[in-house]
Amino acid sequence: MDALDGLDELNWSGLLCAYGPADTVPDLLRRVLDEDATSRSAALEDLWGTVWHQGTVYECTPLVVPFLVNLATNPEGDDDTRAQVALLLTSVATATSFVLPHDQQMRRPAWLREPGETTPARDLTVESQAAVAACVATLVHGATNAPPATGLGSLQCLPR
Repeated sequence: MDALDGLDELNWSGLLCAYGPADTVPDLLRRVLDEDATSRSAALEDLWGTVWHQGTVYECTPLVVPFLVNLATNPEGDDDTRAQVALLLTSVATATSFVLPHDQQMRRPAWLREPGETTPARDLTVESQAAVAACVATLVHGATNAPPATGLGSLQCLPR
């Protein structure tokens, strides 16, 4: 199975990321698989800032998770890249804020809200955590067949 199967089936331009429409996400994910280490590194850096920016997740983030899991657990992938992707998954699973597409206001997850603070209809931190949790079996299996840094990163993002 290709790590990015189904990538083009999503309407990325209709989803929001840290910088507006998430239409750059598919290209960034493809570049994570690039033969050139410099290109992979740049793509990863841009991906971090796009789907998880300073602890904040966005509408596209939960949809990116399965692709990140596939990249992190791909035994043919570059070990350093796999470890960085696993770390990004850990960050996604532990995000501390989110931005909803309709209001663009940074919000805190329920566990960080002050008493009386409004509760939005959606919590993208919960959706992102659920997306990671849905991939637990894949992450555990991938961690057992991965270099130590990748395995550790994969296991750290598992729900407690």
